[in-house]
Amino acid sequence: MATNHRLCSSFLLLALLFSVSLQQFSSLSSLSASSAAASLSPLSLCLGAQGASTEEQTSNSADEEDDEDEFIYQDAPEAQASSTGESSGAQTAGGTQEKEASRSAPRPGRVLQEKSYVPEALFVCALVLVVVVAYWGKNQNVKVADAWIASVAPLLKENFAVVGYENSYLVMKAYNIFELYCTGRRNCFYLHGVLQCLPRQCLWRYFVLHPLFRSRADDAGNSVTLELLLPPSSEPSVVAICKRTEQKQLMNNNWDLREFAKARSASSNPKLGQLGSTLQAFSDTSEALDAVILGNKTITKTLSSCMEHFRFIYLSDICSSLHPSTLATAAACPAAAAPGASANNRNRRVLRISFFLPPVDRMAEVEPLLRLVLFMADQSRHLGLSDKSIEVAKKMRQQYQKEMLKEQEEQRLEAPVAEHTLE
Repeated sequence: MATNHRLCSSFLLLALLFSVSLQQFSSLSSLSASSAAASLSPLSLCLGAQGASTEEQTSNSADEEDDEDEFIYQDAPEAQASSTGESSGAQTAGGTQEKEASRSAPRPGRVLQEKSYVPEALFVCALVLVVVVAYWGKNQNVKVADAWIASVAPLLKENFAVVGYENSYLVMKAYNIFELYCTGRRNCFYLHGVLQCLPRQCLWRYFVLHPLFRSRADDAGNSVTLELLLPPSSEPSVVAICKRTEQKQLMNNNWDLREFAKARSASSNPKLGQLGSTLQAFSDTSEALDAVILGNKTITKTLSSCMEHFRFIYLSDICSSLHPSTLATAAACPAAAAPGASANNRNRRVLRISFFLPPVDRMAEVEPLLRLVLFMADQSRHLGLSDKSIEVAKKMRQQYQKEMLKEQEEQRLEAPVAEHTLE
């Protein structure tokens, strides 16, 4: 019995050592499974299952040999449960690492693109170009204005008591528009001048539109229009002579030319032949045209010599198209109104001339046109029209006034009828 007892004790000791070694082997296998990827988790489970089955076989053999002592060793299930729990923990850890790796990995569909600043750069370049063109165009127009006023300032000082404004001869109304005002002279209340240069300060109008519609040289695009307010006269007359290219604009701007003046030709008045075929004349009576322009050799000679720059000459005793800058001055001058005219009558006797400017170094070429308009202002004080011509001109005006009054009366009568219809 003692021998058998010793054998059983030795066998139990060996079984215990084998169980401990098997438990350590299971621990090592679970640690290796936890450090591997999630794809290796099923392999860990298989290893755990095989270890458990081996332990069960060993336990069964031990139970069969120890039937006499009825000793049952049950540590193997605990090792199996431990290995199973560790392997499942390793699987969970592997899945968590996979999720974190998938979240941290960059997605190719969401790659950020660099912002383009091309539109902003183009806008800044265009803005700089507009500013540079405006500055350049303004300076060019100022040079033209300075050159013109320098050429005519001595002549203006000889004829007018006051020339220009307080600080300068010209005042700039826009980058391409300059105005001149002179007063203090016999046979005219004032002289108002407008120098309109090309819109060099505008990128669109000067560099795009102007080349498309340009019909003259670039320097000839600058024009001057002089307007003189004359004292009223007992000799009514509406006379104009212009380049044929200026005819449409002149007629549109002056209603009295459309209503009273007729186109004159060389066949009806042979004196027109001396001015050339490029000019067109208008007048209410043929005698008025001779008295104002064609009958004076000084006027015709000056027009012939300055034909390159000349635009038009216009004289009317019923002009209402005064320049906006002079409306207040003309209204405040009672002596400029025709005798017997009503307070609401804005018609004035006006002499107007317009011409193009030559290049800056040739401004003296247009000085004779300024002398011409001053000479005509003195000559128009007395035209010497015959009584017949004066009577014809007055009848034309009276007929026009009757038609206007009749039209106004018809409009006044139609107004209540229209209001009643609307009600």
